[in-house]
Amino acid sequence: MLGKRVLLHPHDNEQPFTRSLCNVEIPKTIQKVVVNAKCNLHGVGDEKVIIDLSKSKGKGFIVKKAN
Repeated sequence: MLGKRVLLHPHDNEQPFTRSLCNVEIPKTIQKVVVNAKCNLHGVGDEKVIIDLSKSKGKGFIVKKAN
C-alpha cells in the first residue's frame, strides 16, 4: 500500500464526491497504481480506478506530480 485516505464521515448525500491524497511517494519504477474504496459497513468496493502515471488525467483521476 502506497497511501490511505480515511474519510471522517459518510458521503451518502454527496454523490458523486471527490477527495485527494497528497504527498504519496511512488517509486519511479511504478507506472500504474490501482485505487479502490473500502467501507466499514460494506467492505471493499467492486469498482477500481487504474491510474496510468504517464498520463496527466484519465477516467476518474488527475495526476499532479511534485516538482
